[in-house]
Amino acid sequence: SCATCPTDCQGKCATFSQPSPTFFTGSQAGYSVTLGGKAGAVADYFAPDKANAVAAMGSSVVVVGQTQATDFPVTDKSIHTGGWDPFVAVMDSTGKTTAATFVETGQSGVDDAAHSVAVHGSYIFVAGTFSVARFSLSGNKLIRDSGFPAGGGFHYTNCRGIDVDAAGGVYLGCDNGVYKISAAGATAYKNAALDAVDVTVDDAGNVFAATGQSVKRLGANGNVLATTSVNGDVTAVEAAGGAV
Repeated sequence: SCATCPTDCQGKCATFSQPSPTFFTGSQAGYSVTLGGKAGAVADYFAPDKANAVAAMGSSVVVVGQTQATDFPVTDKSIHTGGWDPFVAVMDSTGKTTAATFVETGQSGVDDAAHSVAVHGSYIFVAGTFSVARFSLSGNKLIRDSGFPAGGGFHYTNCRGIDVDAAGGVYLGCDNGVYKISAAGATAYKNAALDAVDVTVDDAGNVFAATGQSVKRLGANGNVLATTSVNGDVTAVEAAGGAV
């Protein structure tokens, strides 16, 4: 049966079509919409597309994730290279996809994912298995900055968290450390002792990293100033209103 296609049909049900946005009233959500393709294998109990993070960009929202769909609705000439491929998409206030692209990694048939996203000014910063990428929006195209980060950023390994400070400095939480990258794309500091799953920076410039069962506050050079331990794994961290 294709009752819940694409899940039941390995993403190959010929009768499956993208549903239209569902709008709500009152204090409920503004809309609910499905983003993605319908052609591709099912892996790890996920349908061909999986959203991992969102960020607001004016009245639009930026969605990042991973897809196995060979017909994912990109708005440019980027291509699906096999396995999980990372994607970035921009949706307007009505739920319509206005721009979408694959984050091309230069590898074919290798599983990759976009884990997190941050928006600063006109730039979209995306962290993932491929390290980090910076995009700008031009019409219905997402243009990747080939010079960011400097040197290609391949020394950043599986980055799961990202945030940007007021000056445009980018912070990454990766398997092999916490990094700060300048607005120009150069590595400003690295703390290789931290295996971070997320990172955030507050309005005062204080940086916090989620690492296993603790949250660490970092100094100006990436050194650990304070550690708060918790009973359980910390999977995300966000600074807001002077608190974390």
